[in-house]
Amino acid sequence: LFALDGSEPLRSRGIGTQLIAHVEAEARRRGHSGVYLEVGIANHSARRLYERRGYAQDGRPLPNSWNRYDEEGNFLEEVVDEVCRMIKRFDHDT
Repeated sequence: LFALDGSEPLRSRGIGTQLIAHVEAEARRRGHSGVYLEVGIANHSARRLYERRGYAQDGRPLPNSWNRYDEEGNFLEEVVDEVCRMIKRFDHDT
């Protein structure tokens, strides 16, 4: 999972939680010991979602950048943001 961004009217409906659960299940199926992601420091709602799913911040914030595109795939802008890495390790029993 590279990027997860829900449109405002569709937020808080459990869609992100379901997508993350699917990614975690696939990672377990492939034998991975955990997963990680990076989230913007200022994105408090996303960080709360990940914390509820068992993710914890790993290390200090770091700079990151990515490109934003419109619906037709046209480049809009480069986004530069401070992010924190959040990690979730899987229990051996699950």
